[in-house]
Amino acid sequence: RLGAARFTVTCTDANRRVLAALAPQADVGLMYHGIDRSVFHPSQRQPRGGGDAPRLLAVGRLRAKKGLDTLIDACRLLHERGLRVRCEIVGYGEEHDALAHRIENAGLGRHVRLAGKLAREQVIDAYARADVFVQPSRITADGDRDGIPNVLLEAMAMGLPVVASAVSGIPEVVRDGVNGLLVPADAPLALADAIERVLARPQDAAAMGRAARDAVADGFDNDRNLRALLQRLGGASACGAHCAHAAHPAHPAHPA
Repeated sequence: RLGAARFTVTCTDANRRVLAALAPQADVGLMYHGIDRSVFHPSQRQPRGGGDAPRLLAVGRLRAKKGLDTLIDACRLLHERGLRVRCEIVGYGEEHDALAHRIENAGLGRHVRLAGKLAREQVIDAYARADVFVQPSRITADGDRDGIPNVLLEAMAMGLPVVASAVSGIPEVVRDGVNGLLVPADAPLALADAIERVLARPQDAAAMGRAARDAVADGFDNDRNLRALLQRLGGASACGAHCAHAAHPAHPAHPA
C-alpha cells in the first residue's frame, strides 16, 4: 500500500522512520497534526489559591499504554515526602477498576480522582485549574504506544508545564528542560522527582509553559498543517468545500 500510494503522511517522525524502512521506494512524509490555539489559550488559566494543594492533571483513555498506574505510584511517593498534591485523571476505559483499586490501596482516595469522561469545555477547565500536566505513557508488551497525544499538545497550548515519558513521538515536541521535563517510562521515582522539581521552581515552570505554547505554535498549528496537506493534494481544486469543513469541524464532546 505504501508503494502504490502517490504519497503517505504520518504524524510523528518516529512513525515516518518505521514506514520508510518498510518501503524505501515510497514517498513517506511527516505532517504533524495540529490543534486550534485560540481554543486552548493561557488566558484561561486559573491561579491556585495560597492554601490549595498543587494540582496535577492527566487526560486520556484508561488503557495500559497511558501509564497512569505509574502516575498514581508517583503521587504516593510525593505524599510520603510530605508534598500533598491533588491529581485528577480524566478519561474512561478498561483500566478504570484496576486504577481505582491502586488509588485505594495507596491511601490516596481523597487526593487522586478518576473524573471519567468529560465534555471538551470541562476538559479545558481542568487544564485551566492544573499546575502540571503529566503524560506518563509507556510502550506495552504488544507494542501499543502513543504517538504525540493531542491532549499533550492541548495542555502545552494552554501554557502548562508538562512532565512526560520519553517514548515514541513525545520527545519530538517536549524538549527536556526547555518546554517540559522528560522521564523514562515505568519509573515512578523519576516521575515524582520531575513533578516535585516543577512545583518547587515556579519561575522555571512558567518559562517552560511559555516555551510549550511556542512549540505548539511552531509545529502543531492546525490551519498551517492542513494547508500543507492541501498543497500536497494539489491545491484547492483537489479539495474544495470538504477541506474548508475539515479545517473547522463541529466539535463533539472531548474524546478524553
